[in-house]
Amino acid sequence: RRSGMSVASLYGILLEGTSDGVIPPRPVIEEFMNPWLEQNIDFLSQLYVDNIHKGEEFVGHMVGAVVNNKHKMFIAEFSSPENSPITVKLKGFNNPFIEKGDLIRSMFYSINGNGRYV
Repeated sequence: RRSGMSVASLYGILLEGTSDGVIPPRPVIEEFMNPWLEQNIDFLSQLYVDNIHKGEEFVGHMVGAVVNNKHKMFIAEFSSPENSPITVKLKGFNNPFIEKGDLIRSMFYSINGNGRYV
């Protein structure tokens, strides 16, 4: 936490921006994930079909882990739009979604709202 803001609140701001417009939304997260999900629906469906005999919770973990890991990879590899030169100098690198790794460490998936799996 920084300045009393949780990582979940920060993520919400990245998706929706702030009401005063000081921080613009970062819809790029959804713009990346939605096409990725559409492109990989056959793979995810086959994962379900091939493993449903092991139980719905097992399949939920498999699909949840795949999507969650892809989401984390996207954030780790994100580079455009770039940080400002001042931010790059302060951070020492240019990744708009990473400063200390709190966002990625906070990401999880849940099966029917039960549990928190990373």
